[in-house]
Amino acid sequence: MALDLSEENMQRLDKKITVIGMPEELKTVMRERASNADEGYFFLDHKTVIDDQNVEVTLGFQNRGTRQDWFEPDLLGVTLQRNPANIVDRNVFFLPSGEDVNIREAYNLMQGRAIMRHAGIFGEDTYWMRLNIQNEFHGIRGPEIVKGHKDVEDLIRQSPMAKKVSSEEKTAIVRGLEQGDRHRLDRADGASFFLIANPEKDRIDLENEKRQLLNWKLFSQAIHESHARPGR
Repeated sequence: MALDLSEENMQRLDKKITVIGMPEELKTVMRERASNADEGYFFLDHKTVIDDQNVEVTLGFQNRGTRQDWFEPDLLGVTLQRNPANIVDRNVFFLPSGEDVNIREAYNLMQGRAIMRHAGIFGEDTYWMRLNIQNEFHGIRGPEIVKGHKDVEDLIRQSPMAKKVSSEEKTAIVRGLEQGDRHRLDRADGASFFLIANPEKDRIDLENEKRQLLNWKLFSQAIHESHARPGR
């Protein structure tokens, strides 16, 4: 028997699907499965590609209503294509526990990078999270808060790249580093660098395509024309 679900609940789930990074066409599938979820839960599966890596995603929903049916996202399961850069290939993120992550952030966490969170009414409280690979329960590892510099813009101002990228690029870099991206900068001569937030050491690290840590002096060599974007 079909469940009697409110439109308000469905619209909230539509927004959640968008925020998590799943395609729009799954919203129709979500509504159909929710209305027939007699057992109180259902799942949506999705396959995507991030930085040339295949990523499989499962988003789980659970009926948390008491007086009426009301579904909430419950978990996000992510499986990455095997890659030496991954610190884990599979993980589950429990969404109601305050660990809300989107697909891109989950991928970045599973590659060992930190992501920033903005809390408080106006987002005034910020903190970094990394995946705690030591604290494992049945193959599941949860993010943990790590101490570190809370202002990515300030880290950029302190770095040698401060005067070598445009204001538009700085905005893109801040957004990318906060969600854990390995941000790519292409130099005019064809060389590429990758930026990674390292909050525990209050700095932004510089890597080459082989993920080797580089000296910032290399970056200081005339970057006249660069394009910031998520890297590989």
